[in-house]
Amino acid sequence: MKKVGRKELIDSITNEEFSQLVHERILHKDIPTSVKNNKNRELYNCYFDGACEPINPGGAIGAGICINDTTDSFYLKPDPLNTNNMAEYMAFNRVLELLANKTDSVINIFGDSMLVVMQMNGKWGIKKGSYLNEALKSSKLFNELERNNKITLRWIPREQNEKADELSKNAIWRKKNKNRPHRNAQDQRS
Repeated sequence: MKKVGRKELIDSITNEEFSQLVHERILHKDIPTSVKNNKNRELYNCYFDGACEPINPGGAIGAGICINDTTDSFYLKPDPLNTNNMAEYMAFNRVLELLANKTDSVINIFGDSMLVVMQMNGKWGIKKGSYLNEALKSSKLFNELERNNKITLRWIPREQNEKADELSKNAIWRKKNKNRPHRNAQDQRS
C-alpha cells in the first residue's frame, strides 16, 4: 500500500470534504482552528447562539459567537419584545458582520437554531414575528457574504455548540450579577 502524504491527501479531497474533516477535528480539538484549505483559501469555522432569559419572551438577550479562536458576546436589557429567536438572529448577524470584508474564503457557520439555519438556507419561509427585522437583515448580509465566499450554514445539536451557548448565557448572567465571578458551563447544569 502506497503511503500518502498530508499534502497529497489535502489536494485529493474537495472543499466540502475538507471542511467536514476540519469541523470534526475541531469538535475533538485535535488541530488548530485557523487553517487554510486545499486551494489556499482562508477557512473560518463559526459558531453562534442566542438566549432570552429569564423569560421568553420578555427577558434579556445574550448572544455568543466563536470564529476560529476568537469569541465575542453581547447583552441587551430585558424588553417585552425580546425573544429567543431574535437573540439567535442577532448572534448570527454578528458573525456575518465580522466576516463582511472577507473574500475568496471558506466559511462554515454552525448554530443550534433550527429556525435560523432552515430559513437562511431557504428551506423555511420567513414569516411574521418579533424576529422579522433581524431575519431580513440576516438574509441581506448572508447573500452579500455568499457572493464572494463559499459558505455553508449547518444546524448542530446544542452539545456541539457549547462554547457559543455558554457565551450567550454568560452575557446575561454577568450583567445580572455584576460583582460575581464568571459562571462556567458546570454552574449552568446545576
